[in-house]
Amino acid sequence: MNQEKLVLYLEKKFNSDVKINEFKQIGKGVYGTAYLIDFNTEKENKRLVLKTMALGGFGHDNPSDIAGILLWENKSYNKLPKHIKSFDVLGMDKDENITSMGDAEEFYILMEEAKGTEYSEDITRILKNGITEQDKERTKALANYLVKIHSKKKDSPVLYRRRARDLVSHGEYIMGVLDSYPEKSFTSQEEVTNLVKEALNFWPIMKSKTHRLCQVHGDFHPFNILFTDKTDFILLDRSRGEYGEAADDVSALAINYIFWSLIKYGCFKAEFKELFDLFFKTYLENTKDEEILEIIQPFFTFRAIVIANPIFYPDSWFKEQGFKGNPKKLRRTLFNFAHTILKEKDFKLNKIGKYLECRSQYG
Repeated sequence: MNQEKLVLYLEKKFNSDVKINEFKQIGKGVYGTAYLIDFNTEKENKRLVLKTMALGGFGHDNPSDIAGILLWENKSYNKLPKHIKSFDVLGMDKDENITSMGDAEEFYILMEEAKGTEYSEDITRILKNGITEQDKERTKALANYLVKIHSKKKDSPVLYRRRARDLVSHGEYIMGVLDSYPEKSFTSQEEVTNLVKEALNFWPIMKSKTHRLCQVHGDFHPFNILFTDKTDFILLDRSRGEYGEAADDVSALAINYIFWSLIKYGCFKAEFKELFDLFFKTYLENTKDEEILEIIQPFFTFRAIVIANPIFYPDSWFKEQGFKGNPKKLRRTLFNFAHTILKEKDFKLNKIGKYLECRSQYG
């Protein structure tokens, strides 16, 4: 991005002369790239983040797809408690002018810089050293946060049915993530087709539960949670809808306790099982939402195929965590877990270990 033109935009946005002290890339992933802007106005120093999304895959195939997502994020980030705030959406034309959306070819979102420690770092530490009392308190804090935001309901049967439909067919959900798998991987087209069919069986079940529509984060996983104090935290990257199904958020975090237990032990036990049980106990005691266990299966499936995807978690990542086994075998376990739970009418929290032990016709 042309920094001179960025200065002109910032001066207009903040109604002040601006001097940029630093502009650098701070992150790049499958979905896009983020840049830090450190600058001075006439009154103060500011540090903001400029993020864009990559074209191609996951439903991000046209510039208009990205524009729509960023426009939604710009509004919705500021409505969710504890989420970082957004300032604006920028459009950039072919000459790198920051311009109106109609002339833009690239799109960016301008938001607060997030300061804190990723919850994923806690998980990594637990992997090596076990859990502390603070880890338990943080798990309860995360569960109670979901209790709070999920208590905000919305009466919109049409929207809930859309969210049920999107779970299978959306570019960022089950079919889109499966389409991103490398051609040569541990799975096959036959298997992923059958997995989609199994998940689709929950579509009519969910359609009958429109009363469940509630406020959600939409991507409540350890890399989007930054702790700033003992149990206080901020959130990043709210995704896919202001309202949705509570099971989406619950499964997004809970699958990680299963995943990291598999990395450490090859099964579900010990400290990660303790945190999983504590998370669900806290959530269910405070929401009384036993119904969630009737429809959480396809959401756990979605999360399982995300963490099993070599694009998001390549073999090299497993090696960095000290995993001694074969990543393909662990991915197979996650897929078999998905096949197994999609056949269950009710998800049994005390059967996680058995779900993981089940084999499928694919291995």
